[in-house]
Amino acid sequence: MGLGEIIQRNKKELKTMSIESHFNNIKKEILQNIKSAEKSIFGAIAWLTDKELMNVLYTKAIKGIKIDLIMSIGSNHHFLGPCPSQK
Repeated sequence: MGLGEIIQRNKKELKTMSIESHFNNIKKEILQNIKSAEKSIFGAIAWLTDKELMNVLYTKAIKGIKIDLIMSIGSNHHFLGPCPSQK
């Protein structure tokens, strides 16, 4: 799915979304925002190699929260393997 399709699919939610940049305590901020999500999670990240973050995202997905992530294509992603909750 391309970026344009993701934006179209999330247009209504994007109108009420806030955009913030964090440079300190990044993991804490990301976890807090993911845990507080009630309908959807939309993010753009370079890569995702943190097992705790992946586990929280997986748990939200199981609960029916819609998750859309835009990630770079690279070799860092193979580090995760199966979602931690599936091990």
